[in-house]
Amino acid sequence: MAFLIEDAFQGLGIASLLFKHLVAIARNSGMTQFEAEVLPSNEAMLKVFVRSGIPVTRTATRDSVHVLMELTAEEQNSAVGDSERIEAGTQ
Repeated sequence: MAFLIEDAFQGLGIASLLFKHLVAIARNSGMTQFEAEVLPSNEAMLKVFVRSGIPVTRTATRDSVHVLMELTAEEQNSAVGDSERIEAGTQ
């Protein structure tokens, strides 16, 4: 999975909303896990996964971070709601 958000729109929570939408689609389709390979320098994407509230297991190598997300587990609370970030960015 990859998200490309234009520079002017980064930091508004768009990737988080896209991810939450994909999680809902996956769960409704019977999927139980997401896996991702993320570059270690892509801290923003790693934060999207952690802030989603879905339990995340990360395994780091020199070249990538393997992320496993259990979609069947109960979500934990995230720090800031995504809609709040988008609304704050558009006002």
